[in-house]
Amino acid sequence: MNMCALTSCRIMTLTGVLAATAALPVAVSAGGDTCPRTARLALRADLLEAEAAHRIAIAKAINLDERDQERALREALASFNDAVDLAWAQETARRSLCELLDEDGYDPDIDPEDFLSPEDAAANPNPYFPLVPGTSTLFFSATDGAIEIIQVTVTDQTREIAGIECFEVRDTVWANGSVIEDTLDWYAQDEDGNVWYFGELTFEFEDGVLRGLEGSWEHDVDGAKAGIVMFADPQIGTAYRQEWLLGEAEDCAEIEAIDDSVDVLYGSFDECVRTRDFTPISPGVDELKYYAPGIGFVLEVKPDGEILELLAISRP
Repeated sequence: MNMCALTSCRIMTLTGVLAATAALPVAVSAGGDTCPRTARLALRADLLEAEAAHRIAIAKAINLDERDQERALREALASFNDAVDLAWAQETARRSLCELLDEDGYDPDIDPEDFLSPEDAAANPNPYFPLVPGTSTLFFSATDGAIEIIQVTVTDQTREIAGIECFEVRDTVWANGSVIEDTLDWYAQDEDGNVWYFGELTFEFEDGVLRGLEGSWEHDVDGAKAGIVMFADPQIGTAYRQEWLLGEAEDCAEIEAIDDSVDVLYGSFDECVRTRDFTPISPGVDELKYYAPGIGFVLEVKPDGEILELLAISRP
């Protein structure tokens, strides 16, 4: 057995990269390079994590008999290579995003005085992302033999985050009749009518058992920062961050159209905003989302052609 091959001599090729990124200064410089340096430091962290996971896998494998050991080592090497390739792809995507956003670091100026109370926001909602308590929407998707129903309800509950009273929106996903995800999202609308996303608490279920909270985050906790989910006056070409918790929540979007027409199960809509939604965490996976005036989100088209469309809406 070639132990060098199976224990991945590729680890040695990481040495130069790790040494180079270790030399990066930690303090923010005046050169306006915080965004690309963040991408490079995240790359270093991801490579170190990949190496650590691989070494643990090797340590477990060498305690097996020869046949199982070889299989385990091959699987460990494949996982390691996938993790390294993904780390580099994410770094490239983050650097490209720096250029698209033309930003240095991401640190939005959020002042509680600039935000409306939920009552005032409900009385003057963003037309493309209306937040009115009591509103409930149903979405339908059918793919690969699975039927998904998603219910999104603007509840009458609120949550204060960083001094801002946010709407609490419940998003529940059923697959073939069983709940697989139940999420509480927190939004607030500023005085200009822009809707901001302040975090989420996501419960993931499998066979009725809670399996994880992956994707959960909250503004101002562990470095997480809020982002905009919909502008009051969307403009074609505008790119923006919807959330930011490095390595966990990095959803972004770009406005591609403001006058699209779409047909969904619920009906037909004109003058829709179309966004391209993406994240550097999953490079190359772009989704198209459509928002109808007076309704909000009505359609999502995923890269594989899967469609999520508005089925019904109930208003207070």
